[in-house]
Amino acid sequence: MAYHRFLLEFRSLADWSAPSTGFALVDLLESRGLRIERADDHEPIRKIFNPSSSFWVPPGSAGSGMEYASSLFLFRGGKGLKFSGMAVWRKNLPPGTTVFSSLHIWISRTPRPTPDFVTELADALFVWADATSGFVTDEALDKPLSRPPEQRKYLSGLYWLNYFGPTYLSEPDFMLLPGSTPVGRGIRWSPGGDYDDPRLKDDAYLSARKLEIGAGWFAEGSQASWRLPKLDFSSLCRPEI
Repeated sequence: MAYHRFLLEFRSLADWSAPSTGFALVDLLESRGLRIERADDHEPIRKIFNPSSSFWVPPGSAGSGMEYASSLFLFRGGKGLKFSGMAVWRKNLPPGTTVFSSLHIWISRTPRPTPDFVTELADALFVWADATSGFVTDEALDKPLSRPPEQRKYLSGLYWLNYFGPTYLSEPDFMLLPGSTPVGRGIRWSPGGDYDDPRLKDDAYLSARKLEIGAGWFAEGSQASWRLPKLDFSSLCRPEI
């Protein structure tokens, strides 16, 4: 039997560097029964997690005087639902850099979590991240490396749960699909209530929904029609001198 996990992924232009942001993430996960047992800033993840420690280290000055451009928090837990995660947050990037902060969480599908549990968790993480976009899918349906680098700032596809923040919603030609649900400052859209909905593997159905939203947002169609919203990376970058 194949081993399946959910992937919950969110991209953000917000500044996550304050330690309170990390404590809020830990509290959010624990409130839903996902208790972090081990954490580190590199693989393998072996350190026993102490929530009172300085685990959410903001980018700062290295010993050489160089500034870090990102910080990494890797974590995992195994009581109840087995899960792991990676938060990467940016600060002091060179002016003009276009790299998001991102959160990735993998949750085992065994024992089977309810769709409501996963949806409520994803909604809370979308709000926590102040995300530009995000999604939830069976990990096997996400193939990020199949897209060339020049397409990776665009929306990667449509999945079981799809999240679009105000950066997209403020664009007049970004079209909402029927059945979209408000979440925080954005919306969520799903093709169905269950993560095993057969439409999630129906390329023709998903392509039709992309056309309704606008294929250019997914870097599909002619390159001249590709569309990005007004992405402001300034909170993650150093001021220009």
